[in-house]
Amino acid sequence: MSADEKAVREYLEESLRYGSVPRVAELREFAAREKLKVKVKRLKEIINLHDATMMNRPQQRQAHRSQKYRPIVVTNLGHWHCDIGFFAVNKRYPTPPTYRAGFLVAKDVLSRRVYATPLLKNRTAPSMIKAFVKLFAEHRKQFPTSRVLSVSFDRETSIVGKKVQKFFADLAIAFHAFQMSDSKAKHAENAIKQIRAVVAVLLRRNYPKDRWWNLLPTVVKTLNARPVVVSGRSLKMAPEDVNPRNLGEFKSRLYAAAPAYYWAQYPLSPLWTTWKYTVGTVVRAKLIAVSSATVGVKHSETNLTPDLFVIEGVVPYVTRNMEYGRAYRCRHLDDSEHVEVFQEDEIVPGREWKTCHPTPSPLWV
Repeated sequence: MSADEKAVREYLEESLRYGSVPRVAELREFAAREKLKVKVKRLKEIINLHDATMMNRPQQRQAHRSQKYRPIVVTNLGHWHCDIGFFAVNKRYPTPPTYRAGFLVAKDVLSRRVYATPLLKNRTAPSMIKAFVKLFAEHRKQFPTSRVLSVSFDRETSIVGKKVQKFFADLAIAFHAFQMSDSKAKHAENAIKQIRAVVAVLLRRNYPKDRWWNLLPTVVKTLNARPVVVSGRSLKMAPEDVNPRNLGEFKSRLYAAAPAYYWAQYPLSPLWTTWKYTVGTVVRAKLIAVSSATVGVKHSETNLTPDLFVIEGVVPYVTRNMEYGRAYRCRHLDDSEHVEVFQEDEIVPGREWKTCHPTPSPLWV
């Protein structure tokens, strides 16, 4: 290892001691600032082969699938994706009952800013409301002139209950519940993965007082200080840098890095393509679109969910690779309040192509 490479490794270890987990881009900036001659390939090796980070290397996602996702498009701050995260039982120390309920995570869809706080004792409505009050206070501190406009969440029992829904309604916060579609609260799920990975790295320092609930504020600060990366391109702005005054500049950089986010704001005509299914078709969802349903189920036994949906509208969209995407707005046959949006390859006919006639609705939703 050369002297320059040793200097980079020392910077990495010092960052870890202070609770920060740098990425390759940050090592590149450090090397450039210190005029160190270390190739990018070598920087990746220094991170990936370090004892603290080796076990948390991200796995490559299938590119052909990631490019088919519908971009989640918002134009204002305050639209949150939320979820509940958990940590596996750690053999080195017991988790006290206070922290066994996990932690609530929220991520602003536009700025990518992460908020997180432990759920104390349980996941009941009072505990969830208390956690949201704390996160809303953090948002007001960062954005005094902006409020939370919407919350999207999986169908957690306490969240869809009357108490939490009244809490949101009293604050004029729109609520959307995901359940089966592949959309999910993607941003929150991604934040949970990042939090777990950074916490796992920091726990390997073997500091006596390190616990995930103690490290959570430090980890959130680390994530919010990282430059936002979209479609492999850095926007040169971190979530902590984004505010109402420079929001226009942030969106300009976002649209330049990923044009689909810009074009997805505008409606597409459903007449521009051929649709595989018609309104009224009864369908089932593939298990690939329902991650939670695959637990304990072998794909050799069943590949579809037992739930039946009826298509009540089509949803044309621009994919991340700037192609015409086709999705369907579907309503559960046994629960009229349960609505999902499935991509075309996530559903199959549920009744030998027979159709039924739902409540009249526009073709294009």
